[in-house]
Amino acid sequence: MIVLTIEQLNEALAWWKPYLGLSDWEVQIFIVSCADMDGNALARSRTRAHHKELDIEIGTWESRCFRSRNRCDMELDLVHEMMHSVFNPLMLLAGESLDGGILEDLALEQPVEMLARSMIRLRRLSGPHFSWEQATQAGRLEAEARL
Repeated sequence: MIVLTIEQLNEALAWWKPYLGLSDWEVQIFIVSCADMDGNALARSRTRAHHKELDIEIGTWESRCFRSRNRCDMELDLVHEMMHSVFNPLMLLAGESLDGGILEDLALEQPVEMLARSMIRLRRLSGPHFSWEQATQAGRLEAEARL
């Protein structure tokens, strides 16, 4: 379980931006209730690529309990949503509307989630990088095993 404050999410954001090619983007993070999101979403984002702007909403811990008992990793959600800003132009190039249809789910959500999980796993295995990481090697491996 990785539950973070807005300050901790912003620390993670600053670390991840250069790795995802978003160093010159304006990214804002908001912690909101999952009840304000569609479907079973735990996070969502809105990309304005032509302005290099990205807004990310991440569901609160309390509201997540009702949606997914097995998924509480706010850093993973952050990276997943950041990766959408990288992949969305490819979907637009392919002529997809990005309206949340089945094709988008198959073509976008699955690879974004797989890559986000892999990137998080590699980062955690390389050791602690943030002030909020106090986990031992065993704790990091336990968190990695849940991915």
